[in-house]
Parts: sequence; C-alpha cells; structure tokens
Amino acid sequence: MLDGREYVGMKILNPDGAEQFGLGLKNDGSVSMGFDVRPGVGNPANRERLNMGVTASGQGWIRYLDNDTKARMFIRLDSEDVPELQFLDWPDTERIVVREIGFVGESSFEWQR
Repeated sequence: MLDGREYVGMKILNPDGAEQFGLGLKNDGSVSMGFDVRPGVGNPANRERLNMGVTASGQGWIRYLDNDTKARMFIRLDSEDVPELQFLDWPDTERIVVREIGFVGESSFEWQR
C-alpha cells in the first residue's frame, strides 16, 4: 500500500474492488489490522469498524468504532501490561466521556474534542 505513511501493508478487496481488510507493518515494528464494513453502511468517509494490533513495545489493543466512525470501546494492555477496558460516549460536539475499568479500579473522565 503506497500512501506515504512509511509502512508496508496489504489490502484485501471485496469482489467489487472495495477494501474490506487491511494489514499494516510500521518501521518501528508495530503491526495493525483494520476490518471494514461493506460500502454503503454508515459513514462513507471511513468504513473501518474494528482495528487491532500490537505496539512497538509489545502491548496488544483492540478498538471498536460505530457507524459514524467514532471510537466506542478500547481493550488494551497498558505500558505495564495491565489490561484496561474503556467505553467512550460522545454526548456533544465538544467532549468525549470515558469510563475506564481496570485492575486498579474504575474511573470516569472527559476528553475535550
């Protein structure tokens, strides 16, 4: 996949020629996969709905997106290899509400958009 982002990859296309699956390997050794919905479902600007990968330092992660392509849930290992689960809510155009659950406890916080 030649797109200037300095990684190599592979695309799997559906019978109509639209990407349905992508695999990327970055120069730092991290790897990710993206699973796309078929064309015509949800936001046409980005058809990815599920991503998963492994960071350069070895932590695995999974990201779920809704049909508007907003990230709604993350499952990952943090830098200490401790599992955490995040749920994201997009109540308005200015913030994202995050609920995080992990072995160290639960918390809620907001990110400004």
